[in-house]
Amino acid sequence: MVFSVKQAATIPSLYVDLRERRIDFIFGRMMTPIEHEDLVAEILFGDPLVIVAGTRSKWLRRRRIDLAELVDEAWCLMPDDLPIAPFVAEAFRSSGLKRPRVSVRANAPHLFYAMARTGRFLTVAEVSTVLLNGKRLGLSPLPIKLTIQPGPIGIVTLRNRTISPCAQQFIDGAREFVRALARQVQ
Repeated sequence: MVFSVKQAATIPSLYVDLRERRIDFIFGRMMTPIEHEDLVAEILFGDPLVIVAGTRSKWLRRRRIDLAELVDEAWCLMPDDLPIAPFVAEAFRSSGLKRPRVSVRANAPHLFYAMARTGRFLTVAEVSTVLLNGKRLGLSPLPIKLTIQPGPIGIVTLRNRTISPCAQQFIDGAREFVRALARQVQ
């Protein structure tokens, strides 16, 4: 069984690859609604973002945190031109707050997590990342009632296209895995 994993620069280029049959399906976060008649979207999981800190962070010693207390802390976040950035900004704006003070901008989640792990920075991470890898990454969610929902995780396929047995096996496994993960989130 051989899988080819491709990361495209843009979502539209992934749709082109799907339509030209260079890939069997798209699996990942759906940032925009799928409104193309030739595509079928299946939502699997609503993997929200949560605010995380390193396990040595002063914030993890608190039982309750108000979002306003975090605005002027040091944050490591993605650049404003990446799709998730507006959702983080909106979470603060909808609470009547300015954007958090970003000390480090990067488009690599492993850098966010490494910076947060030091205990000196805050960042955001998917709930699934925290559940599956939080301990290994040295990250814990802050005790704050705020989740950021940038778009669900799902699968996009080409309508009326027969999926290869290998791709179908992956999709079936993804569905099963996500059902188990969703039970942990609730």
